[in-house]
Amino acid sequence: MWIDDDLKKNDLDESANECETIKREERYLVVKRKYLTESQYEDLEDFVDSLGISTTGCVVIETDWPEYEPVWSMLEKRINKELKGKG
Repeated sequence: MWIDDDLKKNDLDESANECETIKREERYLVVKRKYLTESQYEDLEDFVDSLGISTTGCVVIETDWPEYEPVWSMLEKRINKELKGKG
C-alpha cells in the first residue's frame, strides 16, 4: 500500500466521483534490494525492462517505521480536503 507521485489530479477526480474519502490500495510492487542478490536484481531489472514496464520514483515508508501511520494520516487529510472541495 503506497501512494507516490502517481496520485495526481485525475486520480482525485476519479476518487471524488466514487467516494468522499481515499482508500488504501495496493497499487505498487516494491522489492527491497537488500533482499536480492546482485544476480537476482539484474535479472529482475532485465525482466521488467523486457516487458516495457516503466518504473516510478517514490518514497517508501515501511510499515514498522514510526513515520508510517503519521504519513498516512497526513496524506488522507490532504486528499480528503481536496475531495471535499470538489463537492
